[in-house]
Amino acid sequence: MISTAMAQLKLNFDVEKLQHDLGSAKQHFQSAPQIGPYHDGSWTGIALRNSQGNYEDTLAFSAGSAQDTEVLSYCPYFKQIIDGFDFEVEVARLLFLPPGKKVGEHKDQGIDWSTGLARIHIPIITHEEVYFYIDGQRAQWKEGEFWYGNFSETHSIHNQSDITRVHLVLDCAINNNLLALFPKAFLTEIQSKSEIFINQDAIAVSLDTLKSCCGYFTLPKQYLGFPAKSELIIHNDQLAVKIFGLPVAIGLTPTAENTFEYLDTKFTYTHFDTHSKTIEINNQSKDLLMDIEIKSTLSSKDRLLQMSQIALFKTILTIASPFMKLRRRFSTVNTYS
Repeated sequence: MISTAMAQLKLNFDVEKLQHDLGSAKQHFQSAPQIGPYHDGSWTGIALRNSQGNYEDTLAFSAGSAQDTEVLSYCPYFKQIIDGFDFEVEVARLLFLPPGKKVGEHKDQGIDWSTGLARIHIPIITHEEVYFYIDGQRAQWKEGEFWYGNFSETHSIHNQSDITRVHLVLDCAINNNLLALFPKAFLTEIQSKSEIFINQDAIAVSLDTLKSCCGYFTLPKQYLGFPAKSELIIHNDQLAVKIFGLPVAIGLTPTAENTFEYLDTKFTYTHFDTHSKTIEINNQSKDLLMDIEIKSTLSSKDRLLQMSQIALFKTILTIASPFMKLRRRFSTVNTYS
């Protein structure tokens, strides 16, 4: 049986150029600690592309509206690689793990075949004494190679070498062009175990049409675990969902007439005129199929609920930040013992 923990893809990259751009990035930008309680803060990153276009934001969250950070203006080979793919790179990061350091066992949520996202690595600096495991199997990836890893499974790293291990990590929207880079036998094995969600290509939509799609609605409880007051807006010339209280607008890809998609969620306008709009939200992985009215204005009650939701998110973020730092400190005892 073929392992589905990892697969080497068909491309290879120039190690000298990779390391040259890495030097430029390090010269001009400071890396920031990665989110998570399973390391001591020494695992850091520099963002090359993300939803905010901010190099200090190394959170791996795909918002469907990727922007280059200023780092790529110093790194032409990295930009050539990212722009040269026939699939969307939603998040791109340089990740650094210093000598002697560990990243404890964990799983990455939302990065799997069913959601339409794949995490790909290009090792830039590595060493035979870097012990990297995915689903119990050791990943011995060489510099300049192109590798997929199933990071929805348990994985960990222990850098026992005397160098800082650096990978270029890309979160990519799965489409047929990306799948063509995988070994056929590997994909056959994947398809025998799970459904692969394939993102559709965008179609051209006028700005006037996008503006006519805007309005207020409530994202159903089944989607986030609570009813979220939201708005359809134009963001970076793209229809996007703004969830009140969250800093990121989630971009929607137009894939057919009156249909927009964000990964495995489909928004279809089932009733559409100048006076009223209704969308069907369809997400098979969440077993969600629901018609929702889009309103042009907010009622007084909805405005109050919107303000309450924003205040709740701010409170959660304020409480969570020191808690995560405290949790990281205590978990270090177990992770590094």
